[in-house]
Formats: sequence, C-alpha cells, structure tokens
Amino acid sequence: MHPWTIVLALALTGYVVRHASRRRRSPLPPGPKGLPFFGIASKFPKDVPSWITYWRWGRQYGSPIVYFKLLGKDMLVINSLEVAMELLDSRGAIYSDRPSSTMFGDLLDRRNSVFFVKYGSDRFRQYRRLLNSQLNPRAASTYVPLQVEELRKFLRGLLRTPEKFRALIRRNAGAVILKVTYGYSVDSDDDHFVRLADDRIRISEQASAPGWMVDSIPILKYVPSWFPGARFKRLAAKWREEVKDLCQVPFAWVKNQMAAGTAIPSFTSQLLSDIESGSTPGASADERADLIMWVSSGLYAAGTDTTACYMANFFLAMTLFPDVQRRAQEELDALLGAQAPGEPTRLPEFTDRGRLPYVEAVIKEIHRWAPAGPIGKLPTMSLDPWLTCDSPVALPHATTEDDQYNGYWIPKGTSIITNRWAMLHDEDIYPDPMTFNPDRFLEKPESDSALNPDPETMIFGFGRRACPGVYMANNSIFLGVTSILATFNIFKACDSSGKEIKPEVRFARAIVAHPEEFQCSITPRSDAAIRLIES
Repeated sequence: MHPWTIVLALALTGYVVRHASRRRRSPLPPGPKGLPFFGIASKFPKDVPSWITYWRWGRQYGSPIVYFKLLGKDMLVINSLEVAMELLDSRGAIYSDRPSSTMFGDLLDRRNSVFFVKYGSDRFRQYRRLLNSQLNPRAASTYVPLQVEELRKFLRGLLRTPEKFRALIRRNAGAVILKVTYGYSVDSDDDHFVRLADDRIRISEQASAPGWMVDSIPILKYVPSWFPGARFKRLAAKWREEVKDLCQVPFAWVKNQMAAGTAIPSFTSQLLSDIESGSTPGASADERADLIMWVSSGLYAAGTDTTACYMANFFLAMTLFPDVQRRAQEELDALLGAQAPGEPTRLPEFTDRGRLPYVEAVIKEIHRWAPAGPIGKLPTMSLDPWLTCDSPVALPHATTEDDQYNGYWIPKGTSIITNRWAMLHDEDIYPDPMTFNPDRFLEKPESDSALNPDPETMIFGFGRRACPGVYMANNSIFLGVTSILATFNIFKACDSSGKEIKPEVRFARAIVAHPEEFQCSITPRSDAAIRLIES
C-alpha cells in the first residue's frame, strides 16, 4: 500500500471520529455540500472570481452567510455588512482569531507575523499598541511631508514616461512605505527593497493559502523532506530562509543607520529610540526589538500592495469614466485658482481635505466599485499531493468558541471569510451597485442613513483585526488622486487605426486584486501643470 494512502486513511478516520463526536443543538448555515474531508475542494469554480461565486451562493441559498467544508476545515462566508458588523464587531471577542496554519506558521516560522498572530495573546496586544502609537491620526499626519516628497517624484516620472504608469505606481507605493517605515530612500526603478517586498509577499501568499494537506493533517510536518510526496517540506525549507529577509534585512539597515548617526526619522527608528530611552515597556531590550522588527515588517509588507492597487484602479476608472474625471477636475481647478481649465496655480495639499466633496466621493466610489481586497483570495494552488482547486481565501478571521447566529450553529475554529465585494455591491444599501456613480455619496437621503455607507467601514477590515494603517493610506490616496487629476488627463488609448481601446474590467485573483494590464493615454493638462510638476 502506498504511504500516502495510509496517511489519507488515517486522516479520514480521524475526521469522521472528531465530527461524529461533535454536539450541536442547531443546524449549520446553508451552503454547498462536498465530499467527506475534501469538502468542495474539487468543485470550486475555476473560471469565476471567488467573490462572485460566494455572492451567487448567498443568493442561491437565500442566506447572508454560507457554510462549506474545505479539507476538513469549517468555512463561513459573510456576504452582508449587517452580519459582518454583528459578528466581527459586536462579537469581536469570539471572531478575531486567525485559523491555524502549520505550513505558514510552523514550517515557515511565521507564527509571529502581525497578520497571523493569535488574538488575545500578549504579542497581539503589544503589536496593536505599537502600531496605534505610530499610526493614529495625529502620528499619520507627521508622515505627510514624506508622502508629498515621493509623490512629486512620481508626478515627474509620469510626465516623462506615462506608458510606465503601472511600474511608477508600484515604485511610488514602495518608496512611500519604505521611507515611512525605515527612513529608506528608493533611488531606482529596480530597488532591492521594493523587489524584496514583492517577492516575499508572493511567497507568503502561497504558503498561507488553503490547500496544503499539512494544514489539515498537522502531524505531516514531521514527515522527512525525502519522503515520497513531501514536496511541501522542501518548499517550506526554501521559503523559510527567504522570508526571513522581509523582517531582518531592512530592520538591520535601520539599526546600522542609527549606529552611524545617519538615520532618517521613521516608524522603526522612533520605536527603537523609545527602547533606548526606556519609554517602551517590555521584559528586555532584545524582546522589545523583536516586537518592533515584526511590526515594522508587517507595515512594510501590507502598505505597498494595497495603495498600489488602489491607484491602479483609479487610473482604470478615470479611463473608463471621462465625465467623472472632468467634473472632479473642474472642482479642483476652482480650488487651486486655475485661470483656465487645467492651469492650477498650485498643487493640492493635505489641508485641502474636506474642501473637495466631489473628489472625495470619487475616492469612495473607487473603493466601492473595485475594492483592493474583495475577500483576500489567492491564486490556484496545488493541494499536495492529490488535487488542484482555486483556493478561496487568505487572512480570514476564526472563531475561538462555538457561537449561534440567526438559529444557526457556527463551530469553534471556523474560518470567517468577509466577502467585501458582495457587501459593496449589495443593491439594498447601494442602489444600482454595478454603475460607477460618485454622486451616491453626495445625495444620501436624510430619511435613510443606512443607504450608501462609507466603503471605509468595509475595505479596511472589521473588528479587532481592522487595518491600523487606514489614516496613512487615506492620506496617500487623497494626495495622489488630487495631484494627478490637477495636472494630467487620462483617456482611452488608441490603436494604430486611431480607434479607442476600451479596457476590460478584470482583476487578478490574489489577496490584493490588482486590475489586469490595460492601456491608457496620460498627458499633462497644460504648460502650467508641467511647470508645477517640474518646479
């Protein structure tokens, strides 16, 4: 008998025994049925994005929550904002954990990652305290000069090589987060630290994806790497060494800069300075430094991808909706003292927030229309060593105990998937949700305040796992959107015959759903705009 056949037989036996002994007083929520242990792994649609599949299941089963099994794991999708707020916010003490991951947490030694650390642990509380101390609204405003400095470089790059706008977006997002997090300046389009973040994030996405058999049968982590079918052990050993760099290399660079007296003030240097001054609590200086290293790497990893995704979505939206772009530019021209359309006398500033209602509505509508993290989905993965499926989620919440909701039983350890795309396209709260319409945020009727809620309540997460970098991200987005609209026109590109090329609205199936490659024409609005950019 093949060794893996024995392993699978033991796993199935354990699964049956464990679930037969469960006591439940209520039915499970409705959802698709699958095979014992494997669940829906082999049936998950491969030609449709996960967020669309989950939304369709919600309609099929007539429920805002959908339950299914995947490799022995309980999975629950929430398609409703109301339910998400009830469970993840109001019952946050139960719904704020992360599912255990033997592959990512144990074999790659990433259990201390900011994104996966266990809820309620001392380390979780210390992480949140450190992040909030440096990312609260007041602290985030101190990073604005750094964001403006990098934005000016981006505008000059866009002026010279507009066809490289996607690469420029990526470089700018990486430059901002590296400057804020480590005080590091990006001086080339192929910067080592920017590539380091990109490469290591892709590894983390793959290692934390559902589908690794070792996550469902943890005892497999003791299988020797030479054992037949143990490819996951060899991959884990390789990836473990590579992802260490994400934490250690930039952190060591900051410490060296501080020792040499050349460090630029940053998130990391400020926290390390607090250790030296004795103002940071903790058992020892080394333990406090370890906390700071992990927190800094979390900010470094998360800050680049999401902002870059939003800005790419902004260019796509402006290409597709020229009337929206024109109206936003008219509002900006009026504020910036333009004597003629496209001839501003200054560039937008952080203090202009609150004075551009239509532009702010456009920013919100892009968040709603194309959320950067629709559910946190990962690309197709191989389920070592048997089958392949379109892995449906990463970074879910998890329940720490059994719970009841609306007459349904939600088991302890259930992975909770928040389908933000479904929430942001819910016709009950966003009328005509498939239409791009910023006016929905300007015409909210007083009689129904539940209509058209601010997308920020969803896109930055829920409950006690919500993103602490929301204020810094919003500042970058506001400055970027307003400065680009003030100085550039974004139109559809034309083919060799002069016919306009309409981009397809398609998004990558990843934790952060970047739009697929598209063409557009980017030109300065006037000579005055060029002078402002180059000054």
